[in-house]
Amino acid sequence: KSSAASDVYKRQLLNRLQNDDKDGKYEVRNETKDEQEYRDGASGYHFEIYDTSDDSGKKYGDFYVDKDTGKIYKRNTKTEKLEEYKK
Repeated sequence: KSSAASDVYKRQLLNRLQNDDKDGKYEVRNETKDEQEYRDGASGYHFEIYDTSDDSGKKYGDFYVDKDTGKIYKRNTKTEKLEEYKK
């Protein structure tokens, strides 16, 4: 059950990233198949996204999709805090 849900959220996340950056090419390299608490009282799915638009293949970020709201959060690499994803 949970892996099917995580696949739905993964597609939603990749579609959103693709819509925000038409030239971007994004790929999930690691993900949680089971929901996990990513913040106090909030559960969802974690995806490590990599930018494959060039040869560097560098990590684009850690993203979390909330299982209840569908909101997308990205970990700020400087502060390590989760912030709602906005382009």
